[in-house]
Amino acid sequence: MISLLLVLALPQAADSGVLVIRQDSTLVARESFHVSPDPTTGGWILDANVRYDRGRPVVQLVPIVQIGRDTSAVKVQFDAGDPGAPLRILGQVGRHRFTLRYLARNQERARELPDPGRAVIVDDSVFSLFTPVAWLVRGGEGRVAAIFPRPGIAETWTVRDQGLVSGLRLVAVESQRLGTIRVWTDSAGRLTRVEIPRLHLSAERQIGR
Repeated sequence: MISLLLVLALPQAADSGVLVIRQDSTLVARESFHVSPDPTTGGWILDANVRYDRGRPVVQLVPIVQIGRDTSAVKVQFDAGDPGAPLRILGQVGRHRFTLRYLARNQERARELPDPGRAVIVDDSVFSLFTPVAWLVRGGEGRVAAIFPRPGIAETWTVRDQGLVSGLRLVAVESQRLGTIRVWTDSAGRLTRVEIPRLHLSAERQIGR
């Protein structure tokens, strides 16, 4: 089990917004997201919707993540792929494992990942999913399991609080797949910007959203 020896930077309020996604300087998509309290668990629900339609095939990604009060992911429903033939991914923490089920037309399969301990759900094309990663740190560093539902893999991330930069908190993440990831939030834990330099991708909160 992966431990995270950090003081949690928990959110202070619900949030919603729009992220403008660019590859280098080219606008490639906009992502809408919502973060709201989950009255059934005392945790949070994060849902997002982003559509990449500048190429073919069109790819739409619609994850809904249930987050426990300790900020660890509990469940996920992730609709991904061509809107005309979507793939639905269902994931849930179980006893000593995290189970992913893949539901497509006339096809179903499953994959089990070893017990990740404290975990976050992530994707290299859905940037609001990095919000709970930033919640994990306040003046420290540690490790967390990052689960990628689409490829069905998990890896260990090192997460570090870099302090205030131009009035925003900067959290740096080291990932084997994605390299260094930089996540900025405001004082209430609301996401403002994400950068993945290895992929030449960035997402910035739209002003007023």
